[in-house]
Amino acid sequence: MAKFCTECGKEIADGVSFCTECGAKAPDTPTAKVEAVTGNAVQTQTQTVKTYQQTTPQQTVAQAPVTEPVSKVVGTGTYFALMFLFALPIIGIISVIILSCKAKNKNIKNFAKANLIWAIVAFVLMIVSIIGIISLGNSPVEYIKQALEGSLGDLPIN
Repeated sequence: MAKFCTECGKEIADGVSFCTECGAKAPDTPTAKVEAVTGNAVQTQTQTVKTYQQTTPQQTVAQAPVTEPVSKVVGTGTYFALMFLFALPIIGIISVIILSCKAKNKNIKNFAKANLIWAIVAFVLMIVSIIGIISLGNSPVEYIKQALEGSLGDLPIN
């Protein structure tokens, strides 16, 4: 049954809480529009109509989950070739960066990201080691010379 606004008499759609015409709060129960003709004027009056409906639980339709396209499984040979490529000095770091950003196959992309992270970790450890050796001064080099003296035979150590 339709609902009508108690203020302006306009019909209110189901599920709407306020009248779209005047902004008044919509009645909780449906109302019937009654028009009475008196002389030349038409009087509009709304009456509350009580309806008894049997309520049934709402059934919701489950939507299929949105899934990403499945990446093709990468074989051992592909991983071996990628590891060889990544081990090359300059070409390797360039290919790691490109594949970690642009690879279409998710497996290759993740493998390249893992290699890029390891390269960054190795670079940071190398920098820290160099700074540590420089901060110690000449003492590590002297220690190595003393340890090797005599063990290499007749080879002169400068």
